[in-house]
Amino acid sequence: MSDNEETIEIEFRPPQYAVVNGQFPILSQELIEYTADFLWDEPKQLARCCLVCSAWYHAAIRHLQKTMNVRSNNAMRDLVYLLMSKRESRDRYARALKSLVIADDFSKPFAHSFPMRLPGIAVKSLELSSLNWTKPFHPEFFKYLSRFTSVTALYLWRCRFGSTDDFEKVISTLPNLETLNLESITVLRATSILQDTRNAHRRNRAIRPQLRALCIWKPRSDGDRSKETSSLHTEPLHKTVFDRLALYSTGIIELRLSTTQFPSFLRLQSFLRHFPRLRIIALEGTPQWQVPDSSPDIESALLVTDAGIDAWDELYLIDMTSTVAAAFVELFLAQYRKVRELHISIRGLPSSALNRAVTALTQLSARTLTEFHWGLLASLEEWYQYKRAQADHPIPSLLIDNTRLEHLDIKLYAPSRLSMAWVYRTLLALFSRIGSTHLQRVLVAFELPKMWSGNLDPDTPTLPPTGAIAAFHAALSREEFAGLTELAKWENPPVRIMFNYETDLLSAPDEVSRASDAIGAFMDPLFEPWRCRGLVHIEMPYESWVDYDP
Repeated sequence: MSDNEETIEIEFRPPQYAVVNGQFPILSQELIEYTADFLWDEPKQLARCCLVCSAWYHAAIRHLQKTMNVRSNNAMRDLVYLLMSKRESRDRYARALKSLVIADDFSKPFAHSFPMRLPGIAVKSLELSSLNWTKPFHPEFFKYLSRFTSVTALYLWRCRFGSTDDFEKVISTLPNLETLNLESITVLRATSILQDTRNAHRRNRAIRPQLRALCIWKPRSDGDRSKETSSLHTEPLHKTVFDRLALYSTGIIELRLSTTQFPSFLRLQSFLRHFPRLRIIALEGTPQWQVPDSSPDIESALLVTDAGIDAWDELYLIDMTSTVAAAFVELFLAQYRKVRELHISIRGLPSSALNRAVTALTQLSARTLTEFHWGLLASLEEWYQYKRAQADHPIPSLLIDNTRLEHLDIKLYAPSRLSMAWVYRTLLALFSRIGSTHLQRVLVAFELPKMWSGNLDPDTPTLPPTGAIAAFHAALSREEFAGLTELAKWENPPVRIMFNYETDLLSAPDEVSRASDAIGAFMDPLFEPWRCRGLVHIEMPYESWVDYDP
């Protein structure tokens, strides 16, 4: 198969037959599944089928999902029939349905009248994709849409609107909306906000939804987009769309934005300053513009601060270069000096400026930080250009002062050759610096480069030296990890170490098997004190693992 061809993953399961008195089952698995398919509109009967045995359960549960996906007019018609029935069992199923996903077809639209066909369906989450609202709405559209009073989360993906007014009206019609997610939205006519419109919004504030979270994502890479629509969803949102969204800023405490949706830093800054109550903020992507240096000048501050807040609840910097991430960390430090949850994922390897900025933030958050997530997505070329001194310290010098840390999640791309000595130094430095006695979960994932012959470093010893094992055991025996023993009694091992290949395992099974054996032989003696107590789970590339075996 060529690299350009799309790979389709098919999930399947082996048949599970019920044996009666040592005899083969009366019904084959295929007939069981046909029976379940025939009962698709009888949720009560399907629930009973789930109680027969595992074979009947797997056949029937497919029709009893909490999320309903509608991708055709036939599927919409079936859903209408299922939910509009007067039967008591169907009413119960309608109440159990939590999420509705409607994916329209631009060439053969069917979803433009869904509020009239499904009046007031009680779902909490509504996702609409590929809907074309450039033509006039049905006269009753917004009347029936307003009856979706249970909807608290709305997702709009690849939708087209005739004007900014139409876009806002869809949002404001849902009375109890709390979370709004936008991705690849197209507005054909940008309408300005007049002063009387602003006044009308202020007068009608009580009837508008009080949004708590707003997410604006960059377009996903979607291989199946048609030529008709592929060019309509790559441009940033128009400024007037952001102006309308800013009208809902008073109650928003969570904001997740793609920086690529803003043509300049000043535009991003102007939008952020509408949200003084932010507790959670996430920025995604590397913009084309430069992020300025932090400054105490109020005019250069990223956003307006709230005097009643002393720390970010959650701070995310995702999928951006080290330079951009370091600049944003400095800007956020100028706002609030502490953070409770810090998530950083960068493309490339960390610069000294980023390490200094993150270290400063975590030190200021000494007794505040409870979660730390650190991910590096570096290519092989970047590893070749990286200095050895920096490569040996891929994690910032932090954590020793963070005495309230509960969750630690580290994801690293290994160098071009799998050097177990590098893995050893990285893990030893990490476990030697942790200063929290409140740890509940630790995940360290090593993403290995693509398989090729000689991937393992020939200089890597088969087993770690005795002195290295003793130093590692000393780090694992620190009093900071005493609480992990109690956690292991009630749940899976609280510490997970994973080695994953980014290539298809089936393409080189022998090499993957050899790599797994070598990794296991090296890691087994290092974590022997934790393995014996059931504290660690080590997963190998070949999906084998080193674990506690009572």
